[in-house]
Amino acid sequence: MNIELENKLINNHWILYKSLRNDDSRLPFPMFGIECDDGWYEILDELCRHLESLIDEKYPELKTDFFVDQIKEKYGTLSFYVSGANDEILNLIDEYEMVSSTRCEACGRTGKLTEINGWWVTLCDKHIDERKIRNTPTPLTN
Repeated sequence: MNIELENKLINNHWILYKSLRNDDSRLPFPMFGIECDDGWYEILDELCRHLESLIDEKYPELKTDFFVDQIKEKYGTLSFYVSGANDEILNLIDEYEMVSSTRCEACGRTGKLTEINGWWVTLCDKHIDERKIRNTPTPLTN
């Protein structure tokens, strides 16, 4: 994710800000940040808002031990790893991970989970075509 969008998410959501300051700096989120493209910004923003509301209003006792460990694309969908969560929080995360399989990771428009040259991606038709063109091998010339 581009640094401006990533910083906007971090500055707007205490769960991300707090997780960056986790004592275990070996975790992927503090080390690598958000490892997906800009099109999933809205999904992440909404997920973080829902997680914060759920923790603030229903599970305040989780605030101390809840951390975001990693945010990335894996097999074409969002993977949002946390520690210190309960089943309700994990189910909410699962719902948003499923939503990512219908939104283009590049632009956020309606997309589909598809395989291109052995890689699973969720992209809109435009970005699928661009990716296929970019990954087409060029013929060797003598």
